[in-house]
Amino acid sequence: MISRCRFVRTDGTRCKITNALSEDGRCLHHDPARADRVQAIRSAGGKARARQQRRVVDSDLTPGPLETIADCARWAAWGAVSVSTGVLDWKTAQQVSNAINQVRQSVKGQHEEELEGLRAAVADLRARLESRDAA
Repeated sequence: MISRCRFVRTDGTRCKITNALSEDGRCLHHDPARADRVQAIRSAGGKARARQQRRVVDSDLTPGPLETIADCARWAAWGAVSVSTGVLDWKTAQQVSNAINQVRQSVKGQHEEELEGLRAAVADLRARLESRDAA
């Protein structure tokens, strides 16, 4: 009979792994003495996977400059399609989204400053018209 890991799950069934058992009959994942090794393997696997999944897009395929609110909308739509079709990985898309939001906030601030200046100019013109009409 083939030896299996002696770890018992919460539902009462035993682990089904039969290879790389320790002297006390535990698999790599259920052996507390090898927990550091398991963590190192997981970390190395995660780093390798992260490197494999990142994708760079040729600048000719991007939607152009990112300077206006309209540009932000165009980039956001492009990003959504690019992630859903696999052109961009989620991590790169997250960075693109952050850049879109930064540009949007910057442009919004500029627009608010311009709007405040226009409101002041309108108020000044109204005051002049009222003083002219009163005279």
